[in-house]
Amino acid sequence: MHIHYAEEIDPSSVYSEVHCRNYRVVFWVKPSDQYETGASRGYPIFIWEQLFNIPLINVVISEHKFLSLEVMRLGGNPGPSRGYIVVGRAKVALPKVLGIKECQRVGLVRFVDGQTVGEGHIIISLTLIQLIGYLGIEAPFNNLNGEGGEGVEENNISRGRDDPPVDVGGLKFSA
Repeated sequence: MHIHYAEEIDPSSVYSEVHCRNYRVVFWVKPSDQYETGASRGYPIFIWEQLFNIPLINVVISEHKFLSLEVMRLGGNPGPSRGYIVVGRAKVALPKVLGIKECQRVGLVRFVDGQTVGEGHIIISLTLIQLIGYLGIEAPFNNLNGEGGEGVEENNISRGRDDPPVDVGGLKFSA
C-alpha cells in the first residue's frame, strides 16, 4: 500500500478554530492489526508518500474484503483516542487481481453534528502480491506467472502487533 496524500480535509473556511494541522492515517484490514503513517503537517495538501506492506496471512478474505482508513488530526483532547480527532474515514475494496497497481482518489466522510458529511479525499495505491516463501519454498511473488518480483521493496514494512518478525508467505499488499 502506498499512501500518497490527502486534500480538502479540515478546510480553514469551516474549521477556523483548528490551529494545529498535523495529521496521520490509521488503517487496517483486520481491526486487531492497525498501521499508521508518520505525522504530516501542511495545508491544504498533506503529503505522506509512505509505503506499507500489509501481510494477509491468516486473513479470511470473505470476512475482510476492505481496507479501512481514517485520517486523524493530532493534538486533540487526550483520552482513549490518544488525542487524535477523526477528520475523515473510508473503506476501500481490496484488490482482486494479483500484480495490478490500483491508484485511487478516495472520498472521505466525517461526522458533523450527528450527520455524515463528505469532506476531503485521500490518494492511495494498492497492489496485491503473492509471496510463496513459506517454509523455505522460493517463488517469484508479484503474480502467478512469475513476473515482476524485482519491483517489490522490502525495506518499508510496517507490522501489526502480532505479526512475525519476517514475512512468512501468503498474500499481502505492497506499493
